[in-house]
Amino acid sequence: MQGKFDSILELPASGKLRIKGPIKAKDDKISGAQVMFLIVQGKGLNAVTVEGMGAWDGTVNDDGEGEWTGDVDRTGLLPRDPNRPDAPRTAGDLKEGTARGIAFAIAADEGEIVPNDDPTPDTPWRFDPPSIQAVTWCAHFKFVAPGSSPTQGAES
Repeated sequence: MQGKFDSILELPASGKLRIKGPIKAKDDKISGAQVMFLIVQGKGLNAVTVEGMGAWDGTVNDDGEGEWTGDVDRTGLLPRDPNRPDAPRTAGDLKEGTARGIAFAIAADEGEIVPNDDPTPDTPWRFDPPSIQAVTWCAHFKFVAPGSSPTQGAES
């Protein structure tokens, strides 16, 4: 599998925001995946981290590429202040501008019937059981206001 984040994502003024990007299975026995992702924006004590879960339903276009999606709140957590290690982490909001996405996708293939290594007339075939495949990726992308048309994409 290979996954990415869209380089431009809309950041609505309130409510959930959709994080998404292309995903491609290099194996036609994969029919979907679960995606865990983090969005990090800002620096130092002002770095907001938002955690999310998404999925790819296995649907692909003519090029064999699909789209994974996940919805998250725009509010995440700021780092723990080293001067106040016992204090709880505080909340912070994502804003328009560059952010970094980090993702992990996991999928199980369906397994397959293959010729038996030691065939008999009754068992010419054997079942090669499913395996789990995983991939990670990270990239910079840009949050923009809904409906805006940015002039340049974000870095990879």
